[in-house]
Amino acid sequence: MNPRVFVVILTWNYKDVTVECLNSVLSLDYQPLDVVVVDNHSLDGTPDLIRSRFPSVKLLVCEKNHGFAGGMNKGIACALDHGAGQVLILNNDTVLPPDLLVHLVKASQESQNRDVGVFVPKICYFEDKKRIWAAGARWRKFPPIVTMIGFKSADGPHYNEPREIEFATGCALLVRRQVFEHVGLFDPAYFMYYEDYDFCQRVRIKYRILYVPTACLWHKVSISAGEGSPQKWYYWAQSAVLFYHRYFKHPRRTLALVSAWIFFRELINGQIAFAPHYYRGLRSGFERKRAVLKEKNTPVSMDKI
Repeated sequence: MNPRVFVVILTWNYKDVTVECLNSVLSLDYQPLDVVVVDNHSLDGTPDLIRSRFPSVKLLVCEKNHGFAGGMNKGIACALDHGAGQVLILNNDTVLPPDLLVHLVKASQESQNRDVGVFVPKICYFEDKKRIWAAGARWRKFPPIVTMIGFKSADGPHYNEPREIEFATGCALLVRRQVFEHVGLFDPAYFMYYEDYDFCQRVRIKYRILYVPTACLWHKVSISAGEGSPQKWYYWAQSAVLFYHRYFKHPRRTLALVSAWIFFRELINGQIAFAPHYYRGLRSGFERKRAVLKEKNTPVSMDKI
């Protein structure tokens, strides 16, 4: 018998993008399937459109924008309360083939006697379906940073082998119920970015993360924040401060090294306009991190990887 899967989608404006995502989700060749959409205070009529076009979808409307972690947690909690055996966390700027869940759940069933708790599909660009956006993610020691596997590479045999991975982007994750029960949900201290890597780091204390290449979907990259936008740079830097202080013995030194590498890379690419937004994000992150860390126990240090 198939486990009951809930697909949880977070939206913030871009209603046409969400409609295309939902059409693909509701065409999945899998049952039993439920869909929860959390609207993070959209101002473009997204909730009304979902109500009228997709009456079978459970819609949760937020009175303010809770960020990715806070908004997604509302949907995950709803799914767990309604008996989800597994939860597919999904960005609204994705489009799914009908067999996606079949492959992910099959991998889950084949791993049920092992300590695998999270299953990660291959993610390709929507505009170029033969080019990889992420085939999972890994830890790179220099510069010390999480990096997406296969980013911008042409798809090929190298990305078609299932394997255990260290990290994964929150764009699309199939998570077993017991994982949330044991390690918790996303940490809302991250408004945007790094909440997925923080979650994976906590997951890896008890479970393994498996990349499932037979499951593939397509991603319209950074629809909400904008690829390379001031907002993206700001929140990326803000969240990086918390992540490095939470998991490193020498966070300031490590973060300085990462920041220097980013500045050099962007300067070489002629993208120096990012700098003031990144710097503001760092300042904001340092102002917030002390209060956040006082409230949280620090899990296993990244220095042990």
